[in-house]
Amino acid sequence: MYRLYPGFRFLKSKADYSAVWPTGEQLLLRHMEDERSYGEYHGHEYPWIGWEELTQWATDKAYKMMFSCCRPPKPGVPCRVRSTTNPYGPGHNWVKRRFELPQMRGRVIRKPGEPARVAIHGTLSENFLLLHEQPDYPMLVREAAANPAQAKAWLDSDEMKNFEDLSAVGTQLKELEDAHNKTVETVRKLQKTGLAPNGRSFEVLGFKEIMDLRKVGLVFRHREQARTFGAMCTKSIFGHL
Repeated sequence: MYRLYPGFRFLKSKADYSAVWPTGEQLLLRHMEDERSYGEYHGHEYPWIGWEELTQWATDKAYKMMFSCCRPPKPGVPCRVRSTTNPYGPGHNWVKRRFELPQMRGRVIRKPGEPARVAIHGTLSENFLLLHEQPDYPMLVREAAANPAQAKAWLDSDEMKNFEDLSAVGTQLKELEDAHNKTVETVRKLQKTGLAPNGRSFEVLGFKEIMDLRKVGLVFRHREQARTFGAMCTKSIFGHL
């Protein structure tokens, strides 16, 4: 960067943490915990907003709220929102739906009242500098992955094509389990009063199948589809495009 732009500076202090060009442009590197952090940016103007690993955001709330800050400092400055991501992760579903993948991959989506958008597919093989310096990197990715589906998503970047929708079924099941854990004490108190329901079930498209997560007396209902993906998992939960 310093060779490309003489006079370029990177300010490392916690307060600044930004890249500064001699012509006056600045690239601010900032952290956003969730949509509640939006208040720190409300009223700001950024002609370019970038997001790293978009599918790691469980919802699109923070992402959409920041569109209100994407505006030019003066006439003629183009405004852009750019994101990078791998398939897989808690936000897999909404990212796939927003960019209508895989049907609209590489094609601009234009809808009345919505910003035009496009998803451009890339693969690990395109990062030839990394693979030249570290040929065994794909092996390390496989070692780091929690399961074969995640390894395939990270290496092929094609999970949104090969699976129906939410391949990261473990993420949703974990969310159910987390919600369950947070209510255990409350349910136990209800059980002491005799008000807690007995048994528990999991409802999918009107079909009830018992999921004995824990014998506490909770009823979870999830109105999305379920489909079997061979040996990968017993049930996967996915939403409609």
